[in-house]
Amino acid sequence: MVAVSRSQGTLSGGAALHERYLGWSVDVKGTACTECHAPPTSIAPSRPSDMIDSDLAKRWTAVLAKAGTVRERRDQLAKALKAKPQDPRTLLLLSVVEKSLAGKDPSARRASTKHAALLRTVE
Repeated sequence: MVAVSRSQGTLSGGAALHERYLGWSVDVKGTACTECHAPPTSIAPSRPSDMIDSDLAKRWTAVLAKAGTVRERRDQLAKALKAKPQDPRTLLLLSVVEKSLAGKDPSARRASTKHAALLRTVE
């Protein structure tokens, strides 16, 4: 994690790399991905929402927290969601960020649950 978290020597570079990998999971039903992520192998994840509680999601938010940018990234994602309310990548990332804030902010817990439910309807 340290090597990835400090990609290009910065925490923000590491966060961007984690976010990129996490965002790829919205394509898990695509032709290139179903070879491994659909029966008969069914390697996790099989749906984007499976990534909300993943180790990768936890590492991403830990790097954002260490950089002090969790709330800033949440605000950016919330703005992006207003522009594209059904975007699975934004719903996934926002669910993850909100979940990481849920212990300190009850409204973040509710938002995470809401965004995860919306993600399940578009995946």
